[in-house]
Amino acid sequence: MSKGKPVIILKGRDIQGLAWAVASFNQLVNKQKGLPVVRKAKVIDYPASLKRGAWINFRKGTVFKWIHYMLAFKMNYPLFLRIFQIAKLPGGKSYWRYPVPENLKINLRKMGAIMNPLDIEWWVGIAPIRGKFSRKGKDTDKINVASDKDFESVYNYVAAIADTGGNVMLLFDDTRFPRHPDEKEKFKSTGKADTYFVNKLYNRLHKEFPKTKLMFLPVHYWGPGAPAAYPEPRDKYLQEVSKINKDVIFTWNGPYVCSAKITPAHTKWIQKTIKRKPVAIIFNGGTHIYRRHYVADAVHGWPQWYYKGFLNDVDGYMLGADVPSLATLLIKSLDYLWNPEAYLPSAEIASQALVGPGSYPYLKKVSKTLGYFDKWGDKVTPGAARNIVQIKKKVQELEKAYNICRKKYPKLNVWTGLKYRVEDQKRLLKRLGKINLKKFIKAGEAVKKYAIKETGFVPGKDILLVSYDFVGGAVPKEYSFRCEKRLATWVRGKQTRINHMNTAFRLPDTALSHAKELVICGQNDDSEKKCPIEITLNGNKVYKGPAPFKRFGWNLHSFKIEPGWLKEGRNTLSIKCLADSFVGHGPPFFMLNYAVLMNSSENK
Repeated sequence: MSKGKPVIILKGRDIQGLAWAVASFNQLVNKQKGLPVVRKAKVIDYPASLKRGAWINFRKGTVFKWIHYMLAFKMNYPLFLRIFQIAKLPGGKSYWRYPVPENLKINLRKMGAIMNPLDIEWWVGIAPIRGKFSRKGKDTDKINVASDKDFESVYNYVAAIADTGGNVMLLFDDTRFPRHPDEKEKFKSTGKADTYFVNKLYNRLHKEFPKTKLMFLPVHYWGPGAPAAYPEPRDKYLQEVSKINKDVIFTWNGPYVCSAKITPAHTKWIQKTIKRKPVAIIFNGGTHIYRRHYVADAVHGWPQWYYKGFLNDVDGYMLGADVPSLATLLIKSLDYLWNPEAYLPSAEIASQALVGPGSYPYLKKVSKTLGYFDKWGDKVTPGAARNIVQIKKKVQELEKAYNICRKKYPKLNVWTGLKYRVEDQKRLLKRLGKINLKKFIKAGEAVKKYAIKETGFVPGKDILLVSYDFVGGAVPKEYSFRCEKRLATWVRGKQTRINHMNTAFRLPDTALSHAKELVICGQNDDSEKKCPIEITLNGNKVYKGPAPFKRFGWNLHSFKIEPGWLKEGRNTLSIKCLADSFVGHGPPFFMLNYAVLMNSSENK
């Protein structure tokens, strides 16, 4: 060491801690006048959550690049999905029924060579339930847990993962039903079948690879808030699979599918039900449509969603993240998991770490412009068609901002996936130029029949506003969760991008002399607490408070329209969600099927 020069000391409690010390040191390094410089600092750092991970879907061939990303941002609990895409498999979806390809084994060994020396607990997901039964009852891709042959097929892949130092997640969600007929004959309930299979798998794995861990994603992986959506009861199923060996780790998705806010009562319920702490896998965080996050968006959600002590009540945390689209969001989740008390919502440092120094203003411009398109949801609708001129202008603005950023920062698409989102909006504009209104007219006619029957709506006299007439909320689509299938649009928390919807209609002066009422057909969200909303007509407050609608079914509510609120010509009706929420999936929300402006029932 030269006399007078400062000394850099990195110290870790173990080999993994030393890796995080290197990562922290990298965050202190900058460049000035073409030379590397390091900020003088004394850092004492320790993570609040010891298992910081992600459920990551990879594009083909990118997995190794993302392993290094993971190490740079202190992730030590990654789950790799679609890893089998890097293997050349025979035809068909049931990859697990074929011998394990040699090139897959080679790639798994490469992954282990990077992570095992750093003591990273890495996981590979395998989903041995695919496809449907033919009409003749022949098995296509469906697993038969009563079959020794199917068990051996699954175990061959499990053993290949374990042999390289990886741990195994067994995914039994989404496509578990309908069950295989042979399995149903042996096991009366799905819970008993799954308990048998997972225990059998664990016992064999523990005998041959005692250090390898097994994680189980059950059929019902959420609760208690959301209702069970499968042919067998959720609670009974979870109570049955709780008999699985206690060393098998369970996953949990919060009180709702794709939950955000979680309370102590929720974690207490799941611990009691499955008799162990779960690993929380959360598919949320992005505030745009379809839970999207754009690279420069600030992320406010986590400190609001999780109570103090939540990370101690779960066995680990994984954010469901498609990469590269959600790469910045994933960094922000790792920031929170490391030190919730010091968490800052800004994505400036995270986005620039991926794209390059000085890129944040350019990224922010692209992200902000993309946010405009939330109201259209990449869908061709009459509302979008009416605004095609504005959409075209915004697409041009988006392309310009994106191209400037892309040329200045060549790594833009390597780490952000903005390219795909820009292409989405260009395709939308192209499709709007070819819109066929017939299907929308047909859908509107169906809504009109409901309005006539339920409100006494008189065509040509009263004004009917269907979901397609509203702009700004979620893109209208058919909704049928625990209710009759109907066309609907909805608004979410005021800190999301779909927090208000509005529509315009014209009124002849002859109608102004009649007393009016606004009748809305809608429903509240799925929670017990009613979502707060505000309804205005030409800026006049029609209603403000908890949405006066029931949940799990379409119902009506009438609102009085005071004299002078309506005007000749163009009028504007607006509905806002007032909940202070970032949640882009699940409650709170208010949903609308249609609205009718009609003569007061007192004057009919």
